[in-house]
Amino acid sequence: MSITLQPKERDAMFAQITADFTAFGDLEQAISEGDEEQCYLLGRKLSDGLRLLVEGGLGWREQTADPTVLTLPDRELLGIMDRMQGRAVRLYEAMRPDREASQAEWGDIGTIRDACGTVMEEVRLR
Repeated sequence: MSITLQPKERDAMFAQITADFTAFGDLEQAISEGDEEQCYLLGRKLSDGLRLLVEGGLGWREQTADPTVLTLPDRELLGIMDRMQGRAVRLYEAMRPDREASQAEWGDIGTIRDACGTVMEEVRLR
């Protein structure tokens, strides 16, 4: 059974996979340090991404307006998606405190802007 990704889903996956390519330098360093566990983790992430791009149906276009049909066998697709989801959840959780702080800061800035507008309006009406 084929699995189809909507353009937004496909483009987000493509962006993450290509961002992960920066890990090639980390893999090179892990190899030189003999860190086999890190080599395995980085190698798996990179090979999963390349597998989706080269043979999995994602292709090499940065963005697409059309749905994308994934072409890997279900069992392989399940493993790749499970690992990608796990990395996405960990990244989301790691970024959440900064995002929440930023959102609170944006809320404060909006409140300050509105309060200043209210004060200026009241002063002008005097």
